Amino acid sequence: MERWHGLRRRANLVPVPLRVLVFQHIAVEHPGVFRDFFAQDGIDWDAIELDEGETIPDLQGYDILMVMGGPMDVWEETAYPWLVEEKQAIRAWIEAGRPFLGFCLGHQLLAAALVRCRPRKLALWVSNSRKPARATPCSRGCRVQ
Repeated sequence: MERWHGLRRRANLVPVPLRVLVFQHIAVEHPGVFRDFFAQDGIDWDAIELDEGETIPDLQGYDILMVMGGPMDVWEETAYPWLVEEKQAIRAWIEAGRPFLGFCLGHQLLAAALVRCRPRKLALWVSNSRKPARATPCSRGCRVQ
């Protein structure tokens, strides 16, 4: 089986570079070393700086969604109104079964986009053991759709 670094195949079997969409929330929370990996593997990527007022583009042209960290909380929609649209985009992305990678705020936004209730605080405990993650008091009562 061939290995296609940074390439995907279209129906006509022509290799096409993967495209990564990156949501950023503050300039210092960027893809970091992933930028080097993208360059080495021929992966195209676009950063959308939501805190700078950039709008979320059409998601159809992208293969992977990467959501970076930031200083805000997922429920601070009044102070950061773009969080509403961002969570909608994340939910649509996941519902389409597409690959997602979130860091810090990014994975919190993923959780917030997928729960039916709107908790003030959201805690996700990820364990490196073989035991499944357990619910925390602030996430009980929320259902993942």
